[in-house]
Amino acid sequence: MNSSTRTRPCWVEVTKLTKSEITKWTRSTYNLPVPAGESVRPKKKKHVSTKREYKCAVCGKVFDNRSVLSRHYNVHTRERPYQCPVCSKPSARTETVTAHLKVHTGEKPFSCTDCDASFARATSRKIHMKWKHSIGNGVKCTVCSKEYPTKPILKIHMKTHSTKKPFSCLFCETLKLK
Repeated sequence: MNSSTRTRPCWVEVTKLTKSEITKWTRSTYNLPVPAGESVRPKKKKHVSTKREYKCAVCGKVFDNRSVLSRHYNVHTRERPYQCPVCSKPSARTETVTAHLKVHTGEKPFSCTDCDASFARATSRKIHMKWKHSIGNGVKCTVCSKEYPTKPILKIHMKTHSTKKPFSCLFCETLKLK
């Protein structure tokens, strides 16, 4: 779909600049000389950051790039303009389609440094390293000294040391944790 014909949601604001506005901005930004006969008023210096911020009108998330904000709106509109060429799975981002294609090719370029496992995505390797090899900020049980990759996993483990057994078996009335 052509970006010029695509309709944008009502909260996406696009500012159009005239040629003279673009020329003035370019000259002032890159300190270009002003042609004879034209005058440019000196700009007041600002003490605040000149870095532009683009805020999502829906969730308030801030981006430093307008195109990233525009792509972010797909999250709210649920628009998925990109598709896998093999299985037609829709996606909101081209990067996701590229990563998804590895499912079809079997490519797994991210290898674990501690074992023979390999992964299609770097994030999958990171999760593997944390779970299988306790790489990262592991947490230790204060009762039995077992180490777990995350606090929520430790919290589940801590129930094994508790005398409370909130669930009972429907058949034999044995008390269980789960």
